[in-house]
Order: sequence, then C-alpha cells, then structure tokens
Amino acid sequence: MIDTLTNGFTIEVNGTTYHSKTDFGLAISNTNYIGEPEQETSFVSFPTVSGFYDTSELLSKEPVFKSRTINIEVGAINPRLSWDSVMSDIRNKLHGRLAKIIFDNDPEWYWQGRVSIANFDRKRQLGTFNITMYADPFKYAVTPIIDTYTASGEIALPASEYSIIPEFYFTANSETSSGSLIYNDRWGFQHQRDFDETDDGSYVGWFKISLFNSFCTSPELTLNDAEMKVRWRAKSL
Repeated sequence: MIDTLTNGFTIEVNGTTYHSKTDFGLAISNTNYIGEPEQETSFVSFPTVSGFYDTSELLSKEPVFKSRTINIEVGAINPRLSWDSVMSDIRNKLHGRLAKIIFDNDPEWYWQGRVSIANFDRKRQLGTFNITMYADPFKYAVTPIIDTYTASGEIALPASEYSIIPEFYFTANSETSSGSLIYNDRWGFQHQRDFDETDDGSYVGWFKISLFNSFCTSPELTLNDAEMKVRWRAKSL
C-alpha cells in the first residue's frame, strides 16, 4: 500500500529521468500535492436578457481550464555539512526546467510543466523544501494508442470526456503514393487534407492536423500505396 511516506515520483528533464527516492532520497510529506485547475469563464450580459451568457465554451464546446499547480513538499536526511551541495545538485537538475512527473501511485499518467525549487529549510540533518510544477490542467496517458491504416476507410475515434488531439504519420511507399483525410469538425464544417511523397517536408515525422480531434465526425481516410499511423494520447483531470 502506498501512502505519503512511501509514495514517490519519477521526474523527466531533457530526456533524463530521476526518481525522488532512489536518486534524491526524498520522501513526500503532503497528500494534497495536485491542485485543482481553475476554470476559464467569460460572462457577458445583454440589456434585454435576464442573467448572463457564458461564452467560454463558444469555440471549444467543452470546459476550458487554466493551468494548475502541483506542489510537492519533500524532505530527506543528509549529513548537515552536505546540504548545500545536495541542494545545488537538485537545483541544477530541476529548477526552472520543463519536465514530466509520474507519481508512483498513478503510473499510467504523467503531468507536464515547468518546475521550481523553493522554501528550503534545514534542522540538523533533516532538510525540507518544495518542488512546484506550473502544470497543464490535464494529465496525459504515458502509453498512447497507435492505430495503423494501410487501406482506405473510416478512422476509429476514441471515446473521451475531453477532446484528444491526435498526431499523424504518413508513409509513402512509392513516388505515386498519396492520401487524403476528409472530416467534419465539431461545428459541422467539412475539411480535407491531402498528402503525397513529394510534399515539402511538412509531413515528415509525427504532425498534427488543424481542427481534427476525437470530437470530429465521419473521418474518412483514402490511401493509395501508402500507410497512415494515428497516435492518440488520452488526457484526464
């Protein structure tokens, strides 16, 4: 059973991962380290209408959230004279960095944002401080769903409480390879995106398609001697 003293977290910075306990010897002392996201609202009043109209979902058609704060209170036991060196090492690795955090008690999801170190205090061998992340409002699935399409057909949209923006990967098998994606966005407008092997490089590697997400309808993919991969990464509050 994981509690506040046995729970830990992995933090990734610039492709390097550190574990709070095994690499830094840190124990988490607080339980409410994940703050609530603040909801974005925009209330407009009209002279001839009673009450207010909330326009915050006018473009997204779902709740809009600002960033949230993750504030982890940590502590460790080290020789008294080593704490200046220990904190310098931790600051050099983490302070001010863009990072991902995965908590041991929620290993299938990660949080991402900018990290800061604050409030260092020491009493004899015990040192305490805060690791704070100014994070996205959502956590993201560590393992994405990757669908591979080698023939024309409809793209399977995942079920989600919130719209998931996928990434695409187009592979041309010959000089005559081509593909196209036709879909209706969540407001009912139809879009078409075409791909071929002579493209200027826009579709080299994973890329996103404007206005396409898990709330679109009737996404139809046409492939001619080509392959398309779609990578969906779930998100959750």
